[in-house]
Amino acid sequence: MYRKEVSERSPMRVFERSIHGGLGRGNVGAVVSRVGLGKSALLIQFALDDLMRDRKVLHISHEAPVDRVRSFYDEIFHEMSLAYQIAQPQSVRLEIERNRLIFSLLDTGSVSSAPSDERPSQRSSAPSDERPSQRSSAPSDERQSQRSSAPSDERQSQRSSAPSDERQSQRSLVAGPVSARGGSSSVTKIEQTVRFAREVAQFQPHTIIVDGFDFDGATPGAMTALGALAREAGAELWLSAKSAMHASLNEGTAMPPARASTPEPLRRFFEHLQVILTLESDGDDVRLQLLKDHDNLEISELHLSLHPTTMRVVTDELPVAQESPRDPRRFHLFSGGAQGAEASFGACAERWGCEETHFSFEGHPFCARERGRVILGEEELTKGDFSLVYVAHRLKRPLSQIPNIKRILQTVWHQISQAEEVFVVGSLQEDGTVRGGTGWGAELARLWNKPIYVFDQEKAAWLRWDTTRWERDERPIIRRHNFAGLGTTRLSGEGKKAIEQLFARSFGDSQR
Repeated sequence: MYRKEVSERSPMRVFERSIHGGLGRGNVGAVVSRVGLGKSALLIQFALDDLMRDRKVLHISHEAPVDRVRSFYDEIFHEMSLAYQIAQPQSVRLEIERNRLIFSLLDTGSVSSAPSDERPSQRSSAPSDERPSQRSSAPSDERQSQRSSAPSDERQSQRSSAPSDERQSQRSLVAGPVSARGGSSSVTKIEQTVRFAREVAQFQPHTIIVDGFDFDGATPGAMTALGALAREAGAELWLSAKSAMHASLNEGTAMPPARASTPEPLRRFFEHLQVILTLESDGDDVRLQLLKDHDNLEISELHLSLHPTTMRVVTDELPVAQESPRDPRRFHLFSGGAQGAEASFGACAERWGCEETHFSFEGHPFCARERGRVILGEEELTKGDFSLVYVAHRLKRPLSQIPNIKRILQTVWHQISQAEEVFVVGSLQEDGTVRGGTGWGAELARLWNKPIYVFDQEKAAWLRWDTTRWERDERPIIRRHNFAGLGTTRLSGEGKKAIEQLFARSFGDSQR
């Protein structure tokens, strides 16, 4: 379903190349601009990029009813289908709707939702045969809130026939009471909506979009809660924010340039956001700029011009991934320190000056690295047992009960859980899994949707998992500061060379 030409012209695709992988699950990003520059359209472009790759998107709007949000999706998709001549656009549109769930939180007293065209945005305006769907779609605690908190005349209005456009407009414009956890856009409402989608609708989103979040009324506690929500849901969480003017640095105030260039109100929450993007007017187009890229101090220049209405990329020359060497002292290897590939990863980390942590246990039979070795106790070893049982089901392999082998697999859970990116040396099998014990770590990385690269010693080639299949990647580099390196104990000469070249491409010539 996914078209290469659409991928290449998606602002998300270009954005991912520029910051080496995108936002990432469990992280919170924000798009900030003055009113009317296209924040909502850009977030919908991000959502469509996921939806056209068969990923699920939960869209929560504080600025528009569901019907209007859905219409905005349709308009942007229609323009894309014409521009790129997408084959069978109606079929693609249906696939998009199956993977999309829209909620509207126009004020703190009402919630409306619609995963597809079958659900209306307002109960009172829906045909009678559609109303039960709408009533059953709201979380039970939300429905209770509506019954108990709404004034009697408002409840009467909700029970009556369709409200007029004027009354509807008035209700949409009235700000809800300020919440101690996030202004009028209450984080509690967002949490309830995500919980309903996951637990009641059995909808597990890859991406959560909150359009129109009230940063002016937000608190640090609210932002901390959103970060916890993203991690718990295992989703990328995107927020939009209004900026009244360009950022200005207070005279006499010292702060890092990236923070100084971030406009209020986002500057107050700089530490709570992993990625910050801004939109600025640029003649007939809109320019996308990167203000924060996780904890990277070197911010890439996007030089990316977007269509002012649809946010489609109009830049003629698309930026390519930056491959200039980085400071290896800011990177941290997580591994097991076993003989073979893991020992080679550790030796390279020491040679290039990276930090290294090797999770191990007393009596490890294959331990070959002492630098950075961490001995795990029995309680720590069992933390990942539930995940390992699930991986065993995916691999169709039994979880070994032989003490030393089981402990080795338990340390793998710690390696992958700490890493943002995973590199494996081994052999891919016909079913797409990695042979031997190394396969457990590779499968955990795939399960948690972490970027993963495998050097297949039999093919003498690097391959990258693109969420659906393995694809060749001739020159991978280490992009994330926390990365895992694991692999077979039977390391070949080609495998050892591949690890050394990986470090050389990523960090330049070794200083040791």
